[in-house]
Amino acid sequence: MTHTEPQRGWPKKLKGSWALLSQVAVWVVGIIGGFVLPPPIGLSREDEKIWQRLGVFVVTVLVGLLFIAARRWNKSRHFRGWAIAAGVWLLLAVVAFLGYQALLSSRTCAYGSQRLVIGNVYTPQGRAYAQKNSGISCHDLLEDFAGKADDIWTTDSINSSRMTMAEIYITCLPLFAICLMSILQAVSLARMK
Repeated sequence: MTHTEPQRGWPKKLKGSWALLSQVAVWVVGIIGGFVLPPPIGLSREDEKIWQRLGVFVVTVLVGLLFIAARRWNKSRHFRGWAIAAGVWLLLAVVAFLGYQALLSSRTCAYGSQRLVIGNVYTPQGRAYAQKNSGISCHDLLEDFAGKADDIWTTDSINSSRMTMAEIYITCLPLFAICLMSILQAVSLARMK
């Protein structure tokens, strides 16, 4: 056996492992995105797909790392560690989720049957109108400006809102995924006892 023969086999092994990790990651993201965390609002279809793909990639890598950890710490004596880890990750995931919900509440606004991303810095005309109509809601502002958020808030602040929501979304996905994988390992170890 030459030195290069084992090296030729690793792409095949990696391909099989990567396929399994990707399938698990897509399953996990499907669970999380299906009922816990829909993609960020206000993104174009293309941008939405990019953020979803990034989320799947990040979760795939984390699932791989968790598989490695699960193989290393797979004895019944590790049950407590996995259970505690699942609880900690759940706490972090819920905090991130609540932050995401707060962002959705403060950085989006209902207009008709949809929600639009808004900014936090007014344009000169948006500021003048808001000052003239003290206490006006974002909904009423959008109604009065025919849904043109960029006439009310600066494009930079709208884009900042959009990016912040996407970043928190990408943070939430792996936290929920790690929590889910940790509890699955804890349950598996609990059955061994």
